[in-house]
Formats: sequence, structure tokens, C-alpha cells
Amino acid sequence: MRRFSRFLSLSLLFGLLASAASASSVVVLPLITLADQEKYSWIGESVPEVLTELLASHGIFILDREQRLKAYHTLSIRNSSSTTLATNLKVAMELDAEFAVFGDFQLTEREPVGDSPIVLSLRVMNVRKFRNAGEIRVEGRLSDLGALETRLGFLLLKAIAPEVTVTEEEFLARHRAIRLDALESYVRGLTAESEEARHRFLTQAARLDENFGAPVFQLGLFYWEKNNHRQAAYWLGKLPPDFSQYREAQFMLGVCELQQGRYPEAEAVFRKLYAVLPMTEIENNLAVSLARQDKPEAMEHLVRVNGADPEDPDYRFNLGLQLWRAERYDDAAERFREVLDLAPDDAEATRMLGRSLQKEASRPARSAVHNLDRFKSTLDDAEFTALNARAAALPE
Repeated sequence: MRRFSRFLSLSLLFGLLASAASASSVVVLPLITLADQEKYSWIGESVPEVLTELLASHGIFILDREQRLKAYHTLSIRNSSSTTLATNLKVAMELDAEFAVFGDFQLTEREPVGDSPIVLSLRVMNVRKFRNAGEIRVEGRLSDLGALETRLGFLLLKAIAPEVTVTEEEFLARHRAIRLDALESYVRGLTAESEEARHRFLTQAARLDENFGAPVFQLGLFYWEKNNHRQAAYWLGKLPPDFSQYREAQFMLGVCELQQGRYPEAEAVFRKLYAVLPMTEIENNLAVSLARQDKPEAMEHLVRVNGADPEDPDYRFNLGLQLWRAERYDDAAERFREVLDLAPDDAEATRMLGRSLQKEASRPARSAVHNLDRFKSTLDDAEFTALNARAAALPE
């Protein structure tokens, strides 16, 4: 789900995008292990999950699991256990990543298992310059895996973005290590083949470590995909502001509130989000939450949204509907005609054009169109990524 307009001023927007576009992009691939230690393969899968969250929270463009799996599919790679440099570079080039991070881990089994020594080794490749950008190694006990991966995250951040001004002490204080059992449950949930197992493992991970945001976000997605807006809102609303996908989760939370008819709650979410991410999708949804509460402020937002993206028929429709509510029938009719120019088969726009021409605004008619406003449930991916990375780098 990660598909996610603008409006401060166009010059400022382009400045934000240009700044973001110059940043490095990184893909972290799962670590490999010995063939006879497949039961510990979840450790290798856990590394990109943890490092993705750590680096993203410091404004690094890092490609996530969904994008990685899509690249595997495109390249017909059956799984992520390939040991070849060529395959790793193929994946990175398919994703247009500047840096590829891959490696292995070595575990020496002991009893109890938590005392087993483990070594995590990473190799960082600058894909565009085709040269080695460094090697990183940490070692300790399996029970300390969360702390080891957090330290690995700091060392990787310094390797690919030395300009980031954060000390190791500050980094480790900001990012608390994840419990081992919670980390294992989370990865098993991500890789589970059945919905029941996915839900069970993710719920278990969230309960084992209440400060672990990743399984909470995944549970929100689980219910979002099922259109269970009440449960999705419950989980999405639990995420802390420092979680790297917090803004995406807040957008989804606002949509869930709209779907449940909780318009003041939706307004609060979108108003706060728009202050940080000035995107048309967010401002449109803020306007819808205001319109459904009959707040006049909705009009100014809809006018601005239409100016920012005049080719979107939904934005035109919403403005036309608000003009109709304000009994500005001629202006409303013009907007609905523009919708039909963009989307000739739009039945609701056709009906509203008829109502506008007839200057129909009776109480039953108003009741019938109360919830016709169209809100967005996805964000423009490229713009969201650029603006979100910029926002992540701002002080709290």
C-alpha cells in the first residue's frame, strides 16, 4: 500500500522536490546463511526490515519489502537467497537504487539458543559507480539481535550518508532495540502464507513489544485491505509520531474516520497532516471532512485544490457540489460540465448538473447528496516520498 499534493507555493514545492530528488536511494537485501540453518532464515529477513525503518526515520530514501519483492518477480528470481553479486546488483538496478546492501550472518548454535554467538556482515555497493562503498560487521549473542541490528543501522547510515549529524549515542538512544521474540514473530507474520498465520504472528509481535511500530502498521494494513475501517483505525491510531510510515498511516486513519462518518475526527487528522505534508489529496480530504460538517471553510480548500490539479474530475466534482450547497447554481453547473468533459460517463455528475440547472436545493435533495463528496484513499507515490522524506528531517 504505499501509493500515495502540494500547495504552499509552486516555487517552494519544486524546491522540496528537487532537494529530495538529489538524495541517495538504498535497497537492503536479506542476509543469507548456511544451507543447514534454514530455521534461522528469519534472521536474514529481519535485517532489511529493521534497517529500512532506521534509515527511513533519518530521511534516507530506502526501498521497502514490497518494492523488493516486485523486483524479484520482474527478474524471475524465485527467492531472496541468491549468493551472487550479479543477482544482488540486478535487483538494485531494477529498483534504480544508488546503494545496494547485502551480506550474510553466521550463527554458532549453543544451549540455551539465546547464548548462541552471531556475526552479521554487510557489504555496501555503490551501484551507479560500481564500486565497494564499505563493509560493516557486528557480533554478539542471538539474544541481543535487536541491539546488534540497531548498531548496524547506525554504521550503515554513516557509510551512505556521512553528512547526517547524529552520534552513535544519540542514535541508540532514539532507537530502542526490538525484543528478539517480537522480531521473530513479526518476520514470520510478514512471510506467512495464510491470512490466519499472518494475523496471529503480527498480533503476537505487537503484544510482545508495545514499542515496535512495524507489526502495528502491518495490522492496520491487514484490516485496511479488508475494508474493516474500525479495526484498521484502531491499529493505525496506535503508531507513534517517530515511526517512519507515521504520515502514511495518518492518511489512512483519516480515510477510515471518513468511512465511519466520524467527520470531526477525520478533520483533525487531515488538518494536522496537511500542515506537514501540503498535498492535494490531503487537502481534498480535509475539505470533504469540513463539507460534511457544513463548515464554510471547505470552499476555500476546494478552490485551492482545483487550482493545483485541474485535471482531476473528483476535485471538480467536490467543488461543484459545494457551490451547489451554497446555491451558486450557475457556477456549480459549470463545474459539473467540466467533470463530464473529463469523465463523460460520470452518472453522479450528470445528475448534479441536472439539479444545478433546475436550481434544485430542497431539503430532500440536500439529504440525498450529503455524502457524495469524493475523498482520496491513495496518495501520489513519488510526491509523498519526496515530501515525507523532507518532513522526516525537520525537528519535532
